[in-house]
Amino acid sequence: MTAEHLRPALHLTPLLSAERFGLITDFDGTISAIALRPEAAVASPVAREALAMLAGRLTLVGAMSGRALVDLQRRLDLPELLYIGSHGLTWSYQGMDEIPEEVLPYVSYAEQAASELESLRDLPGVRVEEKGVGLAFHYRLAPNPDAARKTILAAITGSPAAQRFEVREGIQVAELYPRVPV
Repeated sequence: MTAEHLRPALHLTPLLSAERFGLITDFDGTISAIALRPEAAVASPVAREALAMLAGRLTLVGAMSGRALVDLQRRLDLPELLYIGSHGLTWSYQGMDEIPEEVLPYVSYAEQAASELESLRDLPGVRVEEKGVGLAFHYRLAPNPDAARKTILAAITGSPAAQRFEVREGIQVAELYPRVPV
């Protein structure tokens, strides 16, 4: 793919030349295909090239994800971007990382919940993703996803540390999300 393919459509040219214009994109399912295993997701080379090019032209270019901040940064490796991880709970820009004060206690709560829910790592096809401020239990590879979901939710209900979190469900994933507004 060449720079010619990355040229904006004519109707976007005035917008892209505006004095203060930015772009923030999601990662999974937007610039990366949804992968069976979260660790297998890779940014499209065309999207990565476009972000790098736009970062030199726009006021702000960023990527956001439900992934842990460090995971997102590693997958794109474009230091000039704004990175937003854990669904908006963690930020990094120009070498400065930020976790809001009200989120900080959830780092230790997540460690406690990971310990209490350790047995879920042994379920066939279940992947546990530690996000620093929360946990995600992916079960799309489980032989029986419905049974895996029920087992995960029952274990979460029985975990005192997990009870501090809101449970959010996505596409064959149950996530422990801090109870803080974003």
